[in-house]
Amino acid sequence: MEGDAAGVEINVAAAGLMSSELLRELTFRRRGIATALLLRAAAFMRDELRAEFGLLFCRHEVAPVYARIGWVPVPGPTWFAQSSGMRPYPAETMILKCSDRDWPPGPIDLCGLPW
Repeated sequence: MEGDAAGVEINVAAAGLMSSELLRELTFRRRGIATALLLRAAAFMRDELRAEFGLLFCRHEVAPVYARIGWVPVPGPTWFAQSSGMRPYPAETMILKCSDRDWPPGPIDLCGLPW
């Protein structure tokens, strides 16, 4: 997937990595399941997709789960298209560096609808 960050086109891998049910179900917490899934997804984005960055959206309260394995919040707004016009994405936007390239500063334009 290609997107636009501060007018610079970048190659990102974006996907739904886990169900919020997994995070909420107490019997699955603190067992390393989320960490294992995230590490495998990161390896796939880097090694198989050859993405420059991973990109995800999450609720603010679960951002620390991703931060523990290297995902960082992106400062500035993330914009997406709606039939009524461009809108800021209401959740946390985070990236994972998968290459030597630095994330460009500035807003992100998803260049279309959110998925």
